[in-house]
Amino acid sequence: MQFKFYESFLPTYIPLTIVELCLQEHISYEDIFSNLDLSLDDLRNKHFKLTYAELNTLTLNCITALSSDELSIKVGKYIQLHHLGIIGKLLEYSPTLADALHILERYSLLIDPTIWFKVEQQDQLIIIHYRKMIPLGDTYQFNQYSQEVLSILIIRLLTNFYDIKGLQLEFEFPTPVYSRKLNFLRCSIDWNKPETRLIIPIINLEKKSLINKKESEFYQLIKQAEYDFKVFNSIKKNWIFQVLGLIYSHINKPLNTKDFVKLLYISRSTFFRKLQEHETNYEDLIQYVRMDFASKYLIQNRGSISSLAYYLGFSHPSNFIKSFKQCFGMTPKQWQNKHNETI
Repeated sequence: MQFKFYESFLPTYIPLTIVELCLQEHISYEDIFSNLDLSLDDLRNKHFKLTYAELNTLTLNCITALSSDELSIKVGKYIQLHHLGIIGKLLEYSPTLADALHILERYSLLIDPTIWFKVEQQDQLIIIHYRKMIPLGDTYQFNQYSQEVLSILIIRLLTNFYDIKGLQLEFEFPTPVYSRKLNFLRCSIDWNKPETRLIIPIINLEKKSLINKKESEFYQLIKQAEYDFKVFNSIKKNWIFQVLGLIYSHINKPLNTKDFVKLLYISRSTFFRKLQEHETNYEDLIQYVRMDFASKYLIQNRGSISSLAYYLGFSHPSNFIKSFKQCFGMTPKQWQNKHNETI
C-alpha cells in the first residue's frame, strides 16, 4: 500500500506568510525558494496550490533561514487574521467564543489540512487539543516550533476579541531557555505535560465578542466555508491525506473508529465506504503510518528501537520488531544498518 501526493492541492496561506516574514528579515529569494520551481507570484495567486513535497521543502527552507531560539515567537506574532483567508474573516466576525472555537475545529483544514483541532468539554473546562499533523510519517524536527506557533496564534486571536479569564496553556515539551519571553501571552503556561492543549474555564464560553459585528456577514461566510469544506473532502486524495494526518497525530495512541470518525465529521458507514474506495481499512492505515514513520526515524538514528516501539503505541518492542519485519522483510536494526552503509 502506497500513497503518493504529487498533485497540487495544499493552500498557500501560511507558506506565503512565512515567506513574507523571511523577506522582511532580508533573507534572500534564492535561499527561500532553493530546490523549488516556485515564485512569490505563485504563492500570492489565491488559486495556486502546492504539492506536499513543495510545502515541506518551502517550510524547511524558511525555518532554517529564520533559525533562532525564539523562532516560534517571531512567527506566531507575525501572522495576522488577514493571512488566514476565510478562516481569519470567520474568526473576526464570530459573535461568541463558542462560535470561534467551532470555526477552528471544523474549518482549519481550509487554510492548512495538516493542522488538527479538537474542542471538548470536561467538567467545567473547555479543552482545545491541537497539533500540526505530519502526514505520511515524515519525521519533522520542528515539532515543538509548530506547537508553539499554533499556541501563540490561537491565544492572540482569541484574547484580542474575547475577555477570557483563567486561560491555561500546557506544553508537552521541556521548558525552553526562552520560556519567559512567552509571558506576553495572557495565560498561565506549564511545561512537561502529556500533551499540548489550551484550557478555558467554561464560564467564558458564551462570551460575546468585544467588537460589535454584523452576524449576517458571519453567516454568509459560514455558508461559503461549509461549501469549501465539502468540496475539499469530496476529492479522494484530499480526504485520504486528512485521514493519514489524523492517524499520525494520534500515532502513539490510535483512536477507535467511533472517536476517529467524529474528527472527520462523517458517519462510520461513510468512513468504511470511503476506505473501500481506496482498497484499504483503518487498521492497515494505522500500520502503514507507523511503519512509514519508523522507517524514516531509524534512518535518522534518533534513539533506541525500544523507545521507538513504545512511542508508536506497541505494548512491547518484540511486537514492533515483528511488524516491521513483516512490512520490510528485515528487522529494524538490519534496516538501520543497511541504510547507514549507503550513506
